[in-house]
Order: sequence, then structure tokens, then C-alpha cells
Amino acid sequence: MLAHPDLTKAANPITYVSKTSAPTLFMHGTADTIVSPSQTDLVFQALQKQGIPSERYLLKGAAHGGVYWQQESVFDIITAWFDKYVKG
Repeated sequence: MLAHPDLTKAANPITYVSKTSAPTLFMHGTADTIVSPSQTDLVFQALQKQGIPSERYLLKGAAHGGVYWQQESVFDIITAWFDKYVKG
């Protein structure tokens, strides 16, 4: 049993997923040793269940940061996302 379930719930992003959540783009490296790619999948699935537009991309071999993220293909995904959901 958790010592502080209320704090754990408050720290869990799934707690805040609802039908009014914003469209969300997830990009995660498969070699991320800081945050498991399964964590973004949990939130992604929760958003999908609520019908919230969301996309999840896994970048093969990418760690939590670094040069893998500085590729034109990554920038293209981000730009397309912003064009669709922010620019309108």
C-alpha cells in the first residue's frame, strides 16, 4: 500500500484526463532510460478512450534527449501537429 495515495494520484497525469483535455502529441525514444515509453502509452490510451485527438510516436534508438531529436523528420511531425491543432 502506498504511504501517500492522495499525493500519488495528484502526480499521475491520468488523473487529469477528461473529455475536455487538449489534443496531445507524444514523442518518446525507445532507448529512454529516464521515463519508460510505457508511461506515455498509458496516458495516450487514456486520451484515446476519452476521444481526445492524440498521436504517439516512438523514435527508435532515441534516449530521453539528445541528437536523435534534432532531425528533420521529428521537426516535421511537430510542425504538422501545431499546424493542425494550434494554427487551425
